[in-house]
Amino acid sequence: MISLLNRYKILWFLAISTTLLCSITVTLAFDNTYSDGVSITLSVILSIALFIVSSTSIVEIIEAICNP
Repeated sequence: MISLLNRYKILWFLAISTTLLCSITVTLAFDNTYSDGVSITLSVILSIALFIVSSTSIVEIIEAICNP
C-alpha cells in the first residue's frame, strides 16, 4: 500500500512539474495580457502545489528513516 501511495505522489509531482513548465512556456511565448495573467496565476498555484507535494514526500521519507 505504501509503494502504491508513493507511486501516486511521483505521478502528481511529474504532472505538476510538466504543467508548470507548460505554463511558464506560455507566459514567455505569448504577449497577450489575458494569457499572461492566467498563466502567471496558474504558475503560482502550481508552484505552491509542487512545494506541498515535495514537502510531504520529504517528511514521509524522514519519518521512514527515523521510525523503522
